[in-house]
Amino acid sequence: SVEDLELIQEEDTNPSVDTSLDHEEDDKEIDEPQSDINPIRKSTRTRRAPDRMCLYIDAEQHELGDLGEPANYKVALLDPESKKWLDAMNVEMQSMKDND
Repeated sequence: SVEDLELIQEEDTNPSVDTSLDHEEDDKEIDEPQSDINPIRKSTRTRRAPDRMCLYIDAEQHELGDLGEPANYKVALLDPESKKWLDAMNVEMQSMKDND
């Protein structure tokens, strides 16, 4: 009905809460200096460049290739366990022939 529409329109135009005071309070909060902000603190840790790919490793202490194996055929035959080395070489060569 027309009366209901008029009542709804009146409610919409007359807000129940006065918002003008809220804006003034918000402005006061913004104007106040914020005392709880701490200044930025810089790190006191000393900086150093990272070791790239372990460039400073002492090669004598970390020889990865030396596993107690003879360097070549001649050294293998002079080794006290030359029979084992010779047998291992023969087995390896036979394996390569079989897989060829």
